[in-house]
Order: sequence, then C-alpha cells, then structure tokens
Amino acid sequence: MPLLPSKPSSFRERRSHARVDDNIVLMWRPVKPEEVPGEICRENNHMFFYPLASQLRMLRQDSTQLLAAIKENSPLLAEYLQNLERQFDVLASAIRVMDEVSGHTPQAVSLSASGIAFLTDKPLPVNTFLELKMILPPALHSIMAYGRVVDFTANDDVNSYTVGVGFVRLNEYERKYLIRHVARRQILLKLLQASSI
Repeated sequence: MPLLPSKPSSFRERRSHARVDDNIVLMWRPVKPEEVPGEICRENNHMFFYPLASQLRMLRQDSTQLLAAIKENSPLLAEYLQNLERQFDVLASAIRVMDEVSGHTPQAVSLSASGIAFLTDKPLPVNTFLELKMILPPALHSIMAYGRVVDFTANDDVNSYTVGVGFVRLNEYERKYLIRHVARRQILLKLLQASSI
C-alpha cells in the first residue's frame, strides 16, 4: 500500500528514475531562486550541524600538518594516527547526524534520484524552490539537495497537501547513492510482500 496518495498521471510521466515509498527524516525550507547554489559540495552534504563541522575542519587542518611532520620520522606511528583519525571521523559524523535527527520524526515520502513527494500542512505553489535535508535509514546517510515544486495537490484531509519536488541541485555522488538506496528499498519491500503472502 502506498504511503502517499496516488499522483496524477502527468506527475508520474515526469519521473526519470525508479521511485519507492520510504520513511525518512526530511527537513525543508523555501528558498529564493538566487539562493540555490551552482553545485553542492559532497563534503558539505554531511555537515548539517555547522558549528561542530567548522570546528572539526579547523582541527583537521592542524592535524594534517602535524601528521605530515610525524610521517617523515615515523611512518608506522603516522599510519596508526591516521587510523585513529578515521575512527574519530566516523564517530563525529554519527554525532552530527544524531544531533540533526533528534527532534525530527521520520515521515512517509515517495523518493527517487530525480525528486521526492511528501505530505505537508503548508501550501507550496508550483515553482517554489526548496532546500531539502534528508536522512535515510538504516545507515543514517544525510543528503542535502535543492528542488523545485513541480506538483501540488490538496488532499481530502483538511490542511493536507501532497507536494512533488524535482531536484535541481544534487551532488552526483548523492544521486548515485539514491539510485542504490531506492533499488535496495524496492527489493526489501518485495521480500516483505512475499513473506506476508
């Protein structure tokens, strides 16, 4: 059973990638067209919690210079320190994501590598530009994208709207990640359906 009301055929025809129903953490805000960046740096995609990210970048610059000096005298120690730094990066990334997720409940969406549809209680006219922050389970992978509202429908529920958004800015790495995520989700849903028969 789909998580969102079915969309008109005109909306379905505009899809250029496979789409799947999912539950993700989604944060969005309207932006002006001039606020949409020319490109989205992959590094910034995982830095929603900006103050912490800024501090980590500054510390990384210092440690990179120190590590280069250590590597000249002790390559084995430098390799060990790089390993510790990678472990720290994993933990810091998880902390950033958990900070961002806290207070946000996953919501039903229809997701593809070309766009997203979701329910909202706020009217969003066609051609409205949005900044979108998505956190995808189970890996809590965070993605930032910019999109334009291409479809907007009032539902039978009072103050409930279905919004279809086409991505206008999405890092290519994240687009490929979304393609894989959607494919994995489709397989999982098929397995769940087969097991319930």
